[in-house]
Amino acid sequence: MKTCLICVRPFGRVIALLATFAAPALFAQSTGVVTGTVTDPHGAFVQGAEVKIEGTALTGTTDRSGHYRIDAVPGGAQRLRASYLGLPDATASVTAVAGREIAADLAFNPGNTIVMERFVVESIAEGQARAVNRQRTSDTIQNIIASDAIGRLPDASVGEALARLPGISVQVDRGEPDKIAVRGLSPKYNNVALNGERLPAVFDSTEVYDNRSVSLNTVPTDMISGIEVTKAITPDMDADSLGGAVNLLTKSSLDFRRRVLSGKLEAGYNDLTKKEQYSANFTFGDHFAGNKVGLLLTGAFQFNNRGIEGINANYIAPTAVAGTSYDSILSELDFRFRHLDRVRKGSSGQLDFRTGEHARHWVRGFYNVFEDREQRRRLIIRLANGGTILPGTTNTIGNIDGGRVLRRDRSGKKQTDLASLAAGGVWEQEGYKLDYSTSFAWTAFKVRRTESQWEYRITDYIANNGIPDFTYDRSDPNFPRLNDPLGHITNYARQEIGNRGGYNVRDDDNTEEDLNAQANLTIPASFAGHHGHWKFGLKYRTKDKDVRPQSFSFARVGPTELYLSSFLDPKIAIPILDGRYRIGPSTEMVALREHFQGNPALFALNQGNFINDNLPGTYFATEDVASGYVMGTTTIGKLRLVGGARYEHTRNEYTANVLSFSPTGAFLGAARTTATSDYGEIFPAVVGTYRFTDRMMLRGAVTRSIARPDYGDLNPRRSINDDSDRISEGNPALKPLLATNFDLSFELYLQSAGSFTVGAFYKDIENFSFTSNSLISGGTYNGWRLTRPENGPSGRIQGLELGWSQAFKFLPKPFDGLGIQANHTLLDGRAQVPGRGTMDRLPDQVERVSNVQLYYEKFPFSARLAFNFNGSYIRTVGVDALNDEWFDDIRTVDASLSYTLRKGWNLYLEGKNLTDEVTRRIYFGRSDRPNEHEYPGWSMVGGVKFEF
Repeated sequence: MKTCLICVRPFGRVIALLATFAAPALFAQSTGVVTGTVTDPHGAFVQGAEVKIEGTALTGTTDRSGHYRIDAVPGGAQRLRASYLGLPDATASVTAVAGREIAADLAFNPGNTIVMERFVVESIAEGQARAVNRQRTSDTIQNIIASDAIGRLPDASVGEALARLPGISVQVDRGEPDKIAVRGLSPKYNNVALNGERLPAVFDSTEVYDNRSVSLNTVPTDMISGIEVTKAITPDMDADSLGGAVNLLTKSSLDFRRRVLSGKLEAGYNDLTKKEQYSANFTFGDHFAGNKVGLLLTGAFQFNNRGIEGINANYIAPTAVAGTSYDSILSELDFRFRHLDRVRKGSSGQLDFRTGEHARHWVRGFYNVFEDREQRRRLIIRLANGGTILPGTTNTIGNIDGGRVLRRDRSGKKQTDLASLAAGGVWEQEGYKLDYSTSFAWTAFKVRRTESQWEYRITDYIANNGIPDFTYDRSDPNFPRLNDPLGHITNYARQEIGNRGGYNVRDDDNTEEDLNAQANLTIPASFAGHHGHWKFGLKYRTKDKDVRPQSFSFARVGPTELYLSSFLDPKIAIPILDGRYRIGPSTEMVALREHFQGNPALFALNQGNFINDNLPGTYFATEDVASGYVMGTTTIGKLRLVGGARYEHTRNEYTANVLSFSPTGAFLGAARTTATSDYGEIFPAVVGTYRFTDRMMLRGAVTRSIARPDYGDLNPRRSINDDSDRISEGNPALKPLLATNFDLSFELYLQSAGSFTVGAFYKDIENFSFTSNSLISGGTYNGWRLTRPENGPSGRIQGLELGWSQAFKFLPKPFDGLGIQANHTLLDGRAQVPGRGTMDRLPDQVERVSNVQLYYEKFPFSARLAFNFNGSYIRTVGVDALNDEWFDDIRTVDASLSYTLRKGWNLYLEGKNLTDEVTRRIYFGRSDRPNEHEYPGWSMVGGVKFEF
């Protein structure tokens, strides 16, 4: 693939300037290095403090271990000043020595704005201070969630915590945020990493399309110490971050300097299930061998018992009744209740050690298990399947003769395992820094479940008697009223598993393995007389993906049919949606499973379903990405510049199946096929920060990024069906999406650890992919229809992000405990869609996202109320606007209360979705054509946090 010279050109002048004036400098013998550690009033490490040599532009920023480093310090007496929003500045004197490294530690004194403490007793203002200080001292455009913000609201998973950041919209599944879109771009276009290394994508082959999105409801927030969202990537970061890069930070011994044992015990209640939920976690850490060795262990367990009530509706194509066309006549109603037991279990450990004064190393491991145990009951009324629309039917009222009644009951478990093992280190001396790391990540998705399908065809048993079999009233489109005057729904003696029904077993095992290795070298440099540094790096990443769906469908072949009346569970008669509908009695799944296992001769495997459900989706893939970069950083007065370029080369190899069918639809066979592709791209980037003052700055960035095609689209599968003259296939030659990104951000930080931010961005994107449906011209398959993913034309998206956080310390008592954290995002997109022309938004793009958190804090009491608004978006683009699949707005209200009994002991109470809002609502084309509703109800949890 050729490099886009037009896209590189905007960066050329700045990079050329860096290259022309930059000269790698051996450590100047007339200057020295000042390094040290910054601590808070309690002796804990401070991250995000800025340390400055007074009278110069020389600065350093503290890392997680409170360590800072300032190079090129002129020899002689110098004055150090450390600043951290929310605390008075700390100062120290030091004598720099040419050619030597001098240590100088600083400690903040208590201020009247926040009081720094560690872990569970920390305040809301303290967590806010950590976030804004790290954001203020960053070299790029970032949003930070500190540990406090993760634990102060009822956010069971990382996805729920991220939903409170500007520019982040969520996609909800089963009542919990599952995927995130960053700046309006689909979840598959964003990089989600754990401690800097990209997380493998979990492919749920039972429900979710095979793309690169990472499910965030698998990781409990108790395992995470912070979250970084980078919206303008620099050359030392992976380029596959079209929307942004999300980095989850696990807890580390670098976060503290003393022994610590902390944790929590929690119990709760769910409104729908009327059952309990509970969780627990612990953290233990200590330092040994004269603080040369640090160890930290964490563990977390969550049991989340929840119910999901839902109703689905589908519609027939626009149809004329008595000469009038209607577009909202029901074809199907589907009533559902899910009982979910969600279990998250995680553990992590990190060992940090020093092998000398200038070298430190680490080894860390992470293991997490997410179990989704499900009991699902479904009642489906298929009005259009064998039914006849009677006169009098309109968009609001329906009269139907015939149709089908189906019951699909399911019992089983999905499990996602995620493991990571990593090691690395850093060596620093005389202005030089070498760091390295290697990591291995593994994820596995398993499903073990059984499902029954009982079917009743009304026309098989009851002749037309002048009475409509079903009538409905859609005066309230969200909750249509269905009438069954002849009792078809409760005719359990005619709902059968036979050739028309089925007993289904699912037994999937999908795995993904990622191996990464990288090294970075930083050296001092002079840029036209201005101190700075060059940074170089190499990285290699290889991925192996093994997808093996295993779906088995069995038909009844015995001498007698099998009816639901023989396997009823009368205990499961579930009223849903405030008693509007009733599901059940439903299947006694244990008894049906035992009957199936004890009578194998009475059931036969449906070979056609087995082939179509499994072989096309079975494949093995390898993806290798080799990259290298060069990046220069310098400070020119009040302007700090970061610029450079990254090169990434990608190679894919896929092995999949090619299927053939006869003119009668009979399966003729499958052959294995292999396809490869490779391409390379250059990704230049320039990020500049102009600091009007230490607390007011303007940032700007021009960057280039990539999103590689979905795994399922690259799969070289092929299905040749003579019966329908149709070919369906993947496309291993798909090109990646490429984007040129422009960012501008104004940031004002308050001494009270608050901030005002205004950010604008624009993204120009090429090579969007879509599913084409075309006729083949010429050759063996002339005139056949071909369905395959293709690259399409371009799109663009622009947006505005507003943020405000402030503690109102200036108010008179007792109102000086009030504070606010709020953000609002506006997005506007355009995309060219083949067959539809220009659409005014991208798939998965919302137009508005809002968050408001109000809090009150006066020791020992604190309270927080949070509101989240997530705008509507198009999930699937249809053949026309009426068939676009929309996910509607989501509004949720959460709250928390906390009381500190004594130092180290804290009681809390948290409520989630307190207004009992729908968390998933889908409609086709218009809001009066709803397709799906999900109501998870509200929940409440309370517990105790402690630290010794």
